[in-house]
Amino acid sequence: MKTDATPPAFPIIAPVPLGIARSALFGVAKRAARETHARAVPIAPYRGAHLTATGPGLGQHHALAWQAILHWAIDAGIQDSRPFTVAADDLLRLLGGKGGDSAQRWRLGRWLTELAATRIVYRSDFKAFEGPLLA
Repeated sequence: MKTDATPPAFPIIAPVPLGIARSALFGVAKRAARETHARAVPIAPYRGAHLTATGPGLGQHHALAWQAILHWAIDAGIQDSRPFTVAADDLLRLLGGKGGDSAQRWRLGRWLTELAATRIVYRSDFKAFEGPLLA
């Protein structure tokens, strides 16, 4: 059986390539380190790309929430960096949670606040971005 190997076009909304972000910005521990980087910390010199971050330590839950937002945007047809709003219950369902659960909504809100507090500077031969990981 033959399948189409062409990946879908990825929107411009991800400020950093996912492979670099996944390994450089988000720790492997389920719980993020509670340390906050007050100064920019260089994290990923990779094949000419440089990434620095300022803000709270991020863990796997942050990574999953960030990727859920990107996934939702792709499904919604958003192909640029314009602002958009996602319902918390939609994100919780993408993450395998239940909509309407106040404890899960509170945790998700905390993760999103920490993602928004993380400022990154990314430079490569192809792209440059400076700003919050999530606005």
